[in-house]
Amino acid sequence: MNKLMHKLLDIREGEGMATSLMFTYLFLLIASLLIVKPMRNSLFLTIYGAQKLPYVFVLVAIAAGIVTHFYAKTIKKARLDVLIIYTTAIAIFSLILFWIFFTTQMGPNWLYFVFYIWVALFGVITTSQFWLLANYVFNARQAKRLFGLIGAGGISGGIFGGYLTKFLAPVIGTNNMIFFTLLFLGACFFILNAVWRHSAKHNYSERLRQQRRLSKTYSTDNAFKLLKQSKHLLFIAILVGISVLVANLVDYQYSAIASKAIPQKDDLTAFFGFWLSNLSILSLFIQLVLTSRILKTFGVTFSLFFLPIGIFTGALFTLFNPTLWSAVMIKIGDGSFKQSINKAGLELLLLPLPGSVKNQGKSFIDVFVDSFATGLGGLLLILLVDQMGFKVPHISIVIIILIAVWILAINQARKEYIDSFRQALEKRSIDLEDQTINLEDASVIKSLIYTLESDNPRNILYALRLLENAKSDEFVPHLKSLFDHPSDEIKRMALRLAAQSHAYDFSSSVTHLVKCENIQVSVEAIHYLYHHSSDGLKLYHQLLQDPNYKIQSAVLRFTAIELRESKEFRKQVSFIDIFNRFIEKIYNNIEDKSGKRYTRLILADVIGIAREPELYPFLQRILQDRSDTRVLSHAINSAGKTHDPSFIPLLIQHLNTKMVRRSAREALAEYGDAIIDILADYMRNPQIERRIRLGIPKVLALIGSQKSINLFIDHLDQNDLDLRYAIIRALNKLNNQFSWLEIDIERIENRIYKETEKYFKTLSLLIYQKRDLKAVPSTHKDIVRAKALLSKALEERLADNLERIFRLLALEYSPRDIYNAYLALNSGKADQKANAIEFLDNVLSFELKRVIIPIIEQSNTSRAHEHQPEPIENHVDSDEEIIRVILEEDDNWLKICAIHLAAESGITRYKWMIEKLVTDSDKALRETAVFALKKLSQSNA
Repeated sequence: MNKLMHKLLDIREGEGMATSLMFTYLFLLIASLLIVKPMRNSLFLTIYGAQKLPYVFVLVAIAAGIVTHFYAKTIKKARLDVLIIYTTAIAIFSLILFWIFFTTQMGPNWLYFVFYIWVALFGVITTSQFWLLANYVFNARQAKRLFGLIGAGGISGGIFGGYLTKFLAPVIGTNNMIFFTLLFLGACFFILNAVWRHSAKHNYSERLRQQRRLSKTYSTDNAFKLLKQSKHLLFIAILVGISVLVANLVDYQYSAIASKAIPQKDDLTAFFGFWLSNLSILSLFIQLVLTSRILKTFGVTFSLFFLPIGIFTGALFTLFNPTLWSAVMIKIGDGSFKQSINKAGLELLLLPLPGSVKNQGKSFIDVFVDSFATGLGGLLLILLVDQMGFKVPHISIVIIILIAVWILAINQARKEYIDSFRQALEKRSIDLEDQTINLEDASVIKSLIYTLESDNPRNILYALRLLENAKSDEFVPHLKSLFDHPSDEIKRMALRLAAQSHAYDFSSSVTHLVKCENIQVSVEAIHYLYHHSSDGLKLYHQLLQDPNYKIQSAVLRFTAIELRESKEFRKQVSFIDIFNRFIEKIYNNIEDKSGKRYTRLILADVIGIAREPELYPFLQRILQDRSDTRVLSHAINSAGKTHDPSFIPLLIQHLNTKMVRRSAREALAEYGDAIIDILADYMRNPQIERRIRLGIPKVLALIGSQKSINLFIDHLDQNDLDLRYAIIRALNKLNNQFSWLEIDIERIENRIYKETEKYFKTLSLLIYQKRDLKAVPSTHKDIVRAKALLSKALEERLADNLERIFRLLALEYSPRDIYNAYLALNSGKADQKANAIEFLDNVLSFELKRVIIPIIEQSNTSRAHEHQPEPIENHVDSDEEIIRVILEEDDNWLKICAIHLAAESGITRYKWMIEKLVTDSDKALRETAVFALKKLSQSNA
C-alpha cells in the first residue's frame, strides 16, 4: 500500500498520516463553507432581495479590514492550535445562535446582514488558518509534492458540500443545513488535535521565541512604495483589483436574476449549492486538463485572458437575454477560470520578483487590494442601481468596459513580466526552492533558452539549475552546444539535463566527453551513453576494458552511483568484483605518484557511494594514513556517508587533525541523531583531548536536532569556559539555521543571570588590580608586570563574558538585533553605544534590564562597579584575596596570572592551593605552578 501511495501520489514514508489528516481537514472545512454560502445567499436574497447586495458588499470590505487588523495582532500572541480551536468553537457557537434566529425568527432582520458578513469572514479566516497550519506540518520540499494533493481535498469538499445542499435543502429545509456544518466543524476539532500532536507541535516552537523578538511589522506605506518602485507589481495589483471589482458586479447580476426566477428559499439554496459544486468540478477539470497545456504552449500572460473573455461572453448573454441561464453563463465564465487557470497565471506572474518584494507585495494585494476592490464594487453598484437607475442587464455594459481596461492591463503586465524575468535571470534573484516556480510556462522557457545562449557562465548555470524541474523538452536541443563549453560544471549540468529526455539522442556529441579530464563530466557522459544506447550493458563492459586509468576511475564511480539507483543494474553487475578488479589491474599497476593519488581518491569516494560493508576495511586503512590530507578528507567524507558505527572513533579522532577537521565534523553530522549520545560522552569526558572536546559542539550544531539543543542546554553550566563558549556558539548556529527547534528560554535566562554575576565578580577583581597597580612602586618591576598581566587577563575575560551574555540574549531575542547592538557597544562611538543601550532598554524584559543595562551603560569600569545591582559575595581588597578567588575558579589562564602575581609578590598564604595544581592536566598551568613554588621557596629561604 505504501509503495502504491508513493508511486501514484508521491507520498513518502512517514508522510501518509499527516497528508490524509490534512486532506480530510480541508475537505470538511470547504464542505462546511459550501453549505453556508448557498444558505447565506438564499436567506439574504429572500428577505432583502438583490437591491441590498451592494450595501452588504461594502460592509464585508469594512468588516474584513477591521477583523484582519485585530486578527493579525492576535496571531502574534496566541499559539496556532489554540487560535484555531477558539476560532472553530466561536464558529460553532455562532452557527447555533444563527440557527435559533432563523428557526424562531426572534431577532431583528439586520442579523441577515451579520450572517452574510460572518460567512465571508469565516471562509477567509478558516482557510488561511489551515494553510498556515500546513506550513508547520510540512517542510518546503514536502509542500512542493503534497500541497497539490491536499488542495484537491478542498475541491472535493466543495463538490460534496454543494451537492449535499442541492439535494437536502429542499428536504430538510435551508435552516437545518447548519447541522451538517456543525458536524463537519466538530470533526475538525479531533483532526486538528491529531495533526498537532503528530506533526505540527515540534515545528511550531519558533513562534514562542518570536513573541520576544523584534519583528518587522507589515507596513502599508512600505507596500505603496513597492508599487511605485515596481511597475510589474503595480500591474499585478491592478489585475487583481479589476478582477475582484468585476466579480462583485457578476455576483450581483447572478444573485438578482436567480432570486427573481426562484422565489422559494429552499429551492434557491439548492440552486446555489448545485452550481457551486458544478463550478468546482469545472474548475478542477480545467486545472487538471487545460491549465498546464495552456501555460506550456502559450505562456503566463495568455492564460490571464481566459477569465475576462469568459465573463465577457456571459455579460453579452445577460445584456441581451437576462434569463436564469444567461446568469448561469456569466457565473460559469467567472467561477470556472478564476480558481484554475487565472489563479495559476497570477501566481506565476509574481515569479521574477525578489522574495522580499514578492511576499510583502502579495500580502498587500491579497488583503488590502482585495478588500478595497470589494468595497469599491459595492459603492459602484450603489451609484449605478440606486442613483442612476441601472437595471440588472445594464450592469453588463459596465462589466464590458471594465473588461476592456482589464485586457489592456494584461498586455502591459506581459511586457513588465518579460522585462522583470530577464532582469531576474541576470541578477539570479529567483529562488530555486520557491514553491511557486512552475516551468511549464512557455515564456519562462523561452527566457531560459535565451539565457543558455549568453556569454555569462554564471547565468547559464543558474538557468540550467532552474531547468532541472522543467517538464518541457523544448529547451533540450539547446543543450547540445553546451557539451563543449569551457566550464566543466556547465558541461556536467547540460549532460544531466539531456539524460532526462529521450526525445533527442546526442550520443555522437557526448562520446568524446568520456575522456574528459574532469571525472564528474566523464561520469555524466557514461551515464548518458549507457541510458541512450541500444545495448547499454555492452557499452559498459567495453569501457571496463579501456586501458586509461582515468576512464576506468569514471566507470567505477558510475558503477557505484548506478547500483544505488537501478535494481536492474544490481542484478547484472557485482560492485565488489569491479572494485577488486580495479585495485588489481589499475591501482596496483600505477607507478607515478599523481596517478596513484588520483585512483586512491576515487577508491575512497566510491566506497561511500556504494556502501558495501565488505570494502570498509580498505576505507579504514586510508583513514589511518595521514600522509595525504586530500585523500584523507575524501575518505572521511565517504565514512560519513556509510553511517557505519565502526568509523565513528576514527572520525572523532580526526577532529584533532588540522587539515581535515571540517571534513570530520561534516562526516560525523551525517550520522544524525544516532551519534548524539556518543558525542555527548566524548564531550563530557575530561580525559579526551581538549581540541576534540571543543570540536564536538560544532558537529552537533550541524545535525540540527532537538536532541542537540537539549544536550547543549543541559551543559550550559559547564565549568570549562572555552567549552561553554563553544556550546553557546553552537546554540546560536542551531537557532539561526534550524529556527523551528525549541529552546528552553527559562534556562537560558538563568544562565544569563549567572554570567552577569560572573561579570561583576571579575569586574571587582579588575577594579582592585587597576587601583592597586598605581600604588606599587615602580622599582618593583616584576610585581608591576605581574599585576599588569593579571589586569589584562581580567579585561579579556570581561570581554569574553560580555560576548557570552549577548550570545545568550540572541537565543531569546532577534539574533540580528542583538548582534547589531553588540557591535554598536564595541564600536567605540558614543552615539552608537547610546543608541544600542536605548534599544536594549526597550527590548529586554525588566528582570534582564536590571542586570544587563548597568554592565553596558558605563564607559569605565569603576563607575560600572558603582552600579552593581547586588553586592558581590567575594568582594576583594588585597592581592591575597584576589589570588584565593581566582584559584577557586575554573579559568586556567587567570590562575596562571594569579600564580605569577603570588610568586613575584612573595604571597605564601595560599601556597597549598598552588601545590594542588602541580598535577593538573593543563601543561602550562603545571609548569607555572612548579615555577611559582620554586620561587616562593627561594624567597622564604
